[in-house]
Amino acid sequence: MKRHILYSLYIAVLLALLYFDKVLTFVMNIICKLTHPIQCSGIVLCAIGTVVVIAIEILRRKYPIVHKSKKAESMAHPLFSDQPTTDDKFDRTISAEILIEKIFSTFHAKQAVNGSFVVNINESYGFGKTSFLLILEKQLRSRGEEHIFIDYRPWLCDSEQSIVNEFFTLLLNELPDSNIKDDISTYLKLLLSQVQDTIPPLIRPFTAILSNSLRYKTLREYHDSIKKSLSQIGCPIIVTIDDVDRLQEKELTAVMKLIRDTADFPNVFYIVAADNAHLEMMLSKIGVQNPDNYLKKFFNLDYLLPAHESVPTKELKTKLEEILNSYGYNEYITSSLIMLQRLPNLGKAFVNMREVNRFLNAYTSSLDMLRRNNNLRLINPYELFYLTIIRHLRIDIFKKLRDRNDEFLEAINRGLDTCFHLKDDFNIEKIQRHKKFQQNINGKNGQLSSEERKNKQIEAEKLTLDDVMKLTEYTRNQMVTVILDYLFGNLERKDEHSICRCNVYFLYFSGKIETNKLTTAESVAILKMKQKDYEKTICALFDSNKANAFSNNFSYAFHKARIEKEDAMKKYYTLLKWQFKYRYNNTQPPYNTFEDYINKGYESFSNFLFDLYGRDMNDEEKQTDKLMEENLKVYCTTEPDINMLTLAFYLFSQRLEYFRFGREFINPTLELLAERLIKERMTECDPINNIDESIFSNMILFKDEFATKEQWETKFEQFICEDENRCMRWLCCMVSFYSNGRIEWNYRHHEAIIGEYTNSGDHLYERIKQKFPNHIDIVDELIHFQNYGSLKDLTLTNSKYIQMAKDMQAT
Repeated sequence: MKRHILYSLYIAVLLALLYFDKVLTFVMNIICKLTHPIQCSGIVLCAIGTVVVIAIEILRRKYPIVHKSKKAESMAHPLFSDQPTTDDKFDRTISAEILIEKIFSTFHAKQAVNGSFVVNINESYGFGKTSFLLILEKQLRSRGEEHIFIDYRPWLCDSEQSIVNEFFTLLLNELPDSNIKDDISTYLKLLLSQVQDTIPPLIRPFTAILSNSLRYKTLREYHDSIKKSLSQIGCPIIVTIDDVDRLQEKELTAVMKLIRDTADFPNVFYIVAADNAHLEMMLSKIGVQNPDNYLKKFFNLDYLLPAHESVPTKELKTKLEEILNSYGYNEYITSSLIMLQRLPNLGKAFVNMREVNRFLNAYTSSLDMLRRNNNLRLINPYELFYLTIIRHLRIDIFKKLRDRNDEFLEAINRGLDTCFHLKDDFNIEKIQRHKKFQQNINGKNGQLSSEERKNKQIEAEKLTLDDVMKLTEYTRNQMVTVILDYLFGNLERKDEHSICRCNVYFLYFSGKIETNKLTTAESVAILKMKQKDYEKTICALFDSNKANAFSNNFSYAFHKARIEKEDAMKKYYTLLKWQFKYRYNNTQPPYNTFEDYINKGYESFSNFLFDLYGRDMNDEEKQTDKLMEENLKVYCTTEPDINMLTLAFYLFSQRLEYFRFGREFINPTLELLAERLIKERMTECDPINNIDESIFSNMILFKDEFATKEQWETKFEQFICEDENRCMRWLCCMVSFYSNGRIEWNYRHHEAIIGEYTNSGDHLYERIKQKFPNHIDIVDELIHFQNYGSLKDLTLTNSKYIQMAKDMQAT
């Protein structure tokens, strides 16, 4: 809009220049008419105009027009602040009030005249010492009683000299009496002149001259003068010294000396916030032999903050519910308390609010990454919560899980899925459970020998309180082992979003799916495709190295896709076909056919059938059991892939205890499939010139199945004896001729037609003799050859059967 207006004005100016004299005359006439009543000169008008312009410019600068920028819409969760606060969640206001009352009570009782008091808030890192000091300062200001308050922060100073200088400078600024200020100022200069190590060498001569010029009185005299003046002040001087445990050795020494040098200053109350454990460690580094006793000389009181009712854990639960709600995990909120209760001694992981905030910031960062990649619904927020606890307690183990998970985990096949399982060497929970179980079985607790009991009694007598505490302490490492066992130890009842599943494991550490993995939603979309599109997609998945991910996700995706069971069986069978093809594309497969590969070397198809038709069914499925049988029987009459159906029903028959179908359904359906196999696949099939190995695989299945063996042999006899040429060609395909002149059984065809045993096929041979008497000699030869496991040691030169087989196979 601005650009259009500017261009319009530019054009108007150009047009005005064409009529410059007329426009100028017009403008001057208007000005004369407007100024004529004023009766003033042009100079006055110019002056007025100048004043107006200057006034506008001054107002513009004083009140600039601020263009409010649009607030950027952020999807990231705000960080939880770890700053000290006066928001008293731990109910420490009363404790601060009591400490203040004790200070004023001491001051009014004149017990502070002889020296200062040093109170140490002796609490560990993150326990809220700074917040307590802020609450104390707030209570001091609201009290209304006269006092001098100094907030001294030595950790901001960078040298011993600046530490001393900062303290006395703050004291000078707060003291009202000018005489004492002069004494303190001089005393400060004398003290600084003694801190030679912190003064640069070039400046030391000048400080020495300065100190000599100031020594009208001795250091002790100035000290006594300050002490006398402070004793006459009508209010206590309260000095808070925070974060002393941030200091290193030299800075800590300077602060301790400062407290020591001012220890007899009256009416001064030091409130130090420091963890004694850290102070003792620092003092040990500088050579203090007994740091515990050394600190007792400085601190008149170790003031401990009152206990709280698991405030960090309560805050964690409250904030966790807010987080789950903000990320759309509303369905998890009601069970969040149960999730937290699964971890024993959760308070050990979060002993203060600082740790809670650090943990929640890490947790929301992971959720933000997932939300940015639109993957929030692909993970279990509880398991991400547990994983973040490992990151909080043992970041080294977290990094191992992220970068080198093979050190902790092993991939195992669980049903149709591949999952990560915690290695037995690292599954401490499992080892401990097994150990306790063995102890209970062996009954060792009640069968100790007298010598063993005596040794245990001696060991018990040597135990100290510290030893017992170490034995009974529940450590953070133990919590990590419990979490590892929960995430990767027990794989039961894990859904498609669990971290143990290989397809989503990477998602928990990166927020996105690996390039060779598929989400459940993508797998569902593939399953809903029509068969032709599905086969093309499966081929593309193998080319892009995503087929294993799809296979691992198949069972979960099928339940979400809500496709028919028969359709699911067909698509999984198709997946296995492509898997067989790609696995043995350029190698010699250990199985002759795909059907052998599934039946003998691969349990996956059987597992998936159990998922579809297993006995574990709910009441609703039991009611529809008959309908399921009817649907499957109709499918057996229409589905063109007889091989798949034959294999499926063979597995049903072999494992009746696992599947819901009985013999009254399986046997007639197998008979139906046998009739279809002969009619649709074998009638027009030439076993020599057009060999379909899947037919022989199905024939073997029918012969192996005891429930259909006799029916199949009867049907096959009828089929083979209908036509003489057909009969001979089927018999001749049982032998193979090799380029080196070797002649041998085709064992697979032999097993499918006659059987694998010596006396197999006797009934078939007799039937052929009766039906085709002119081929009796050939059948007799076959009966003779069948007594030998191999043909290589037989003389086959004048064999009519061998010659007929060679001629037929040559054509």
